[in-house]
Amino acid sequence: MEFRDRLWVLGRRLLGRRGTFLLRNFLAELNFVFGGYEDPRSRPFGVSAMVCTYNEEDWVVEALLSAKELVDEYVVVDSSTDRTPELVMKLRDEGLNIRLYRIPPGDLVSARTLAIKEAKYRWILYLDADFIFYDWAPKYLRKYIEGLDERKHYLIYWPWILICGDLKHVCSEKPYHIEHWLFTYSSKLKYKYLYVGKTPMETLIAPLKL
Repeated sequence: MEFRDRLWVLGRRLLGRRGTFLLRNFLAELNFVFGGYEDPRSRPFGVSAMVCTYNEEDWVVEALLSAKELVDEYVVVDSSTDRTPELVMKLRDEGLNIRLYRIPPGDLVSARTLAIKEAKYRWILYLDADFIFYDWAPKYLRKYIEGLDERKHYLIYWPWILICGDLKHVCSEKPYHIEHWLFTYSSKLKYKYLYVGKTPMETLIAPLKL
């Protein structure tokens, strides 16, 4: 791991999640006040869903449909060996604005990087293919982002319930996590593997000076 990455991980551990977010918000606001950032209004308002799939035939249809009142387009990057791409294309044929890209499995950073590159709208939604919104949530989130300052960049995290029962996720006593988010597009955003202990985790890198 590079020294800069080690320093980032150490700082996050010392500050905690909430402290890290507060510090980033403060520094990002300073950068906005003094200018010198990429204007998010260069893209049309709308939400591009970034969906990276691998053998999600049991969940993908419900997941994509649950977000349709929030999302203007779906960018699906698939590495499946099951019926996932077939089901995705069926939804496209039924009217959802979906673009499907097929890549070899094993590199989630490359998949997410491709999804961001191909997205067309100002907002990016990171959407797991086994994540299902409550019925009221898409309209609520759409209204929320429509009320934000369109000159600024945002990273919006929220705690949500974890879908239980597929082969990867299991129920626990604390079925909440913070994994899904909306963020404004920037050409400077990128995904990178950072280490949590000895485990590489795909991480969105959002520089303070967008």
